[in-house]
Amino acid sequence: MRLSTSRLQCAAIALFLLSFPAAGEFIGLDFGPGDTPPNWNAITRNGQYSQLKNADGMPTAVSLTILHAGTPYSVTATASTLPRSAPGLSAIDGNLYEFGGTFEAVLGGLVPGAEYDFYLFGLRSGASLRQDVRVTGANALKFTQQAGDGVLAINDQQGSADRDLESYARTVMASASGTLDLRVTGRGPSGSPFVIAGLALGQSDASGTSTSPATGPTAQSAAAVAVEPAVSPATQPPTPRPTPNGPDVLGMSLGMTLEQAMSIAQAAIPRMPLKSFDTDVGSIWGTRIRGMRYTAGFTGRYNDQTTNEKIAVAGFAPPRDGYVGAIGRTSYLGDMLYSDLRGSLIEKYGPPLYEGEPGSMRNVGSYFLSWSRDPDGNPLTDPEAIKACSRSGNNDAEDLAPAVMYLSDTKVQFNGQYDRCGFTMVVYAMPQDLLSLVRSYSIVLYDLNEIRKANAETIAVTEQQAQEIRSEREKSAQGRKPRL
Repeated sequence: MRLSTSRLQCAAIALFLLSFPAAGEFIGLDFGPGDTPPNWNAITRNGQYSQLKNADGMPTAVSLTILHAGTPYSVTATASTLPRSAPGLSAIDGNLYEFGGTFEAVLGGLVPGAEYDFYLFGLRSGASLRQDVRVTGANALKFTQQAGDGVLAINDQQGSADRDLESYARTVMASASGTLDLRVTGRGPSGSPFVIAGLALGQSDASGTSTSPATGPTAQSAAAVAVEPAVSPATQPPTPRPTPNGPDVLGMSLGMTLEQAMSIAQAAIPRMPLKSFDTDVGSIWGTRIRGMRYTAGFTGRYNDQTTNEKIAVAGFAPPRDGYVGAIGRTSYLGDMLYSDLRGSLIEKYGPPLYEGEPGSMRNVGSYFLSWSRDPDGNPLTDPEAIKACSRSGNNDAEDLAPAVMYLSDTKVQFNGQYDRCGFTMVVYAMPQDLLSLVRSYSIVLYDLNEIRKANAETIAVTEQQAQEIRSEREKSAQGRKPRL
């Protein structure tokens, strides 16, 4: 799936909405162009759709608000992958899709606290489908959906004409306000699209049809039935997964997942709000794809009269996305003896490979300790080289950490500033008027050898993607004539 003018660019997810204000009701949402099954609701763009009709054509209290719909496209599923259902699913022939984006929608008018059976149907032609799905109400339903060319995926499984639709159901609980939030993001190394063709929800047999705000499950019982991701190991494609290694900052290590790191940081400094940030894969030098965004890390900042904390944790680009590649932190200490800070650092990290006093680096009035090595693994002992790897202008450690993740060709970028950088860990301690006292320290931690490897993989897959897009555009343009 590459361009909207090519069949290879078409993709579809079918989601059906089963809503049970009364037992047995069915609400179908058909997204995109093409046919629409009888008494289904046709959806083609962003907006709010109220009083969705059921299979009998009667309006219901269920509503759908689409915040980010994407672009309509036509697609057809292989018949042998359509499960048994009434009405049949053969009219799944349209979708809403977008490269590098996230489909966002909210279902409303549901019974607060009630359990619902959920169905998400995914379909793509000309390429395989892989995307992450998250449905959030009183609990969260998460899974990765994947299938081959023309194969209908239903939640986290592949469709079969030998099975009933109900056998694919997953359960999720409506929020206290009777809503479910849906997010679908294309997963892959080359700007994979989300693809939505419908949406489906049905009240679970476990909760019956009489659940109400007065009799619905409590918040405690909702938490107890939280649904976790279910991905079949047999069908999960291999993905490079860095192994947590080396020293840590507040318990966070290079190679762990961003999710793990965020949880650790929040536990270490509960008062500090953390916020994820994303970026475009095109930020990496040498990539030829734009428009593919990914979660690139998180930041935090906390200030009060006694302390100041700043942190940034940055992750790799696809295909290693979701894993920590760099960490930066600045912490206010008040009055602390430098000898005590130095002793604590050595106790945790071992003797530094190089250290210096304020003024031993050009334009740097801090103490510094370095455990850094060059790309060949040799200790880095040139203070200006240490500075080049651990500072960029006046940027603090938490600013530098995300910036180094975009390095791929250091001979071209920043005039070779990072050529001598391999594993980098440097601590800067800012002295008070009395040099024996320090008021704050910053630490930056990353391994540029691993960043170079990861970004080379990103460049390789985006180059392949660019060539495929070019081929498809040339193919679709064949035979066109100018109007002369």
